Amino acid sequence: MNNQRRKKLTQAYEYIQKAYSLIDEAMSEEEDAMNNLPESLQDTERYYEMEECVSSLSSALEALDDADVDQYLSEYRLPTAEEKAADKQAKLEQEKEGDPAQPKILLLK
Repeated sequence: MNNQRRKKLTQAYEYIQKAYSLIDEAMSEEEDAMNNLPESLQDTERYYEMEECVSSLSSALEALDDADVDQYLSEYRLPTAEEKAADKQAKLEQEKEGDPAQPKILLLK
């Protein structure tokens, strides 16, 4: 796969991750609003609509989880900026610690 198509898949992956985050945030906010309704409104149409909304958003998140986007796109997409930074940090930490497979040689005077 060429880099142009990899970039498209990377962009799609980032959009999916952002969509997941936005849906999760909206669901949490709606759930909080629903749970904070006064008792007098908890057996109303409004409450049941909010409950249905939370259920639908939860189903959307489950569908994204079930799609396992990471598994399908990870092989073809380019790493994200965050992944590149994490890899770079891990390599720096490895260099600081040294390679445990390399024996240490102490020079005595």
